[in-house]
Amino acid sequence: MCLGAPGFVVAIVLLLTVKEPKRGLSESLAHQTHTKITAASHQQQEQQQTAEHLEESQQILGGAVSNTDDADEVDEPAANPATANHNLLVRLYFLLHLPAFVVHCIIAAVRNVGGYALGAWMQVFLVRVHGLQPSEYTGWLMAIVPIGGGLGAAIGGWCSDRWVQRDVRGRVWMIAVSQLVAAPCITGFFVIRNGYGMYAFLFFAYVFAEMWYGPAAAIVQDLMPPSIRGLATAVYFIVVSLGALAPLLVGGLNELWDIRAPYSDDDHSDVLDPTYSLLLVVTGSYLVSGFGFAWASFLFPSHKQHLQSLLT
Repeated sequence: MCLGAPGFVVAIVLLLTVKEPKRGLSESLAHQTHTKITAASHQQQEQQQTAEHLEESQQILGGAVSNTDDADEVDEPAANPATANHNLLVRLYFLLHLPAFVVHCIIAAVRNVGGYALGAWMQVFLVRVHGLQPSEYTGWLMAIVPIGGGLGAAIGGWCSDRWVQRDVRGRVWMIAVSQLVAAPCITGFFVIRNGYGMYAFLFFAYVFAEMWYGPAAAIVQDLMPPSIRGLATAVYFIVVSLGALAPLLVGGLNELWDIRAPYSDDDHSDVLDPTYSLLLVVTGSYLVSGFGFAWASFLFPSHKQHLQSLLT
């Protein structure tokens, strides 16, 4: 609570001093970086040309819009399900009919399973399997988790921003590669009994594993039009947060396999070994999400067509 209290103060200061950017403000920059490399850009240009021809035809026939209010209505029709005029259920229906978005949310939730399981059971693993005391491993974890995770997050964001300039699927490919590399690293942490080697594997596991978080959230913004990005982001994080159930899954597998740990903790003399449960849940999460993100990338080229079909 003491650590979280300053966050409330910062939140109030931001609320009073920072204005929310206007929706669509960065669309022109995104348009410049993406339209040159996507086939959908050609369709958009053709649609714009068609709209111009229709407008010219309407002017010739005397059907031009007579005032600016009518022109605003033409820019975004009321029938558009992504506008704020529609209720929540209509907009959720719109989101759930976008395959790329739905698959992306599900795979991200699978990836988050590994993160929650590792965070909840890592210290228990070190005590029960390696016989370490908190004073022996706390310093290592204080260095490995923030440095390795922070470095991975920064590298992941930097790489994804550059990869996506070459390929619209660059972000998701970067996530897929990083998770597949992280899988053998976290496996080494679970199976190696040498202290320094174990910590080295854990460090690189955090570097590669944490490359996913920022780019995965950015993908949601890339997939959605400005008028529905807030709701799409909320749905994304709700689905991803289901990974918080992972510690219960690890505990259930421990009970199922009933393997006794080499060392006991302070509370119990006879405890269960979480090694194989963590191997299955954490390493499995990285592998499944890695291949899952790679598969999801094949849905991205057709996403704009699905989006356009729902908007018309």
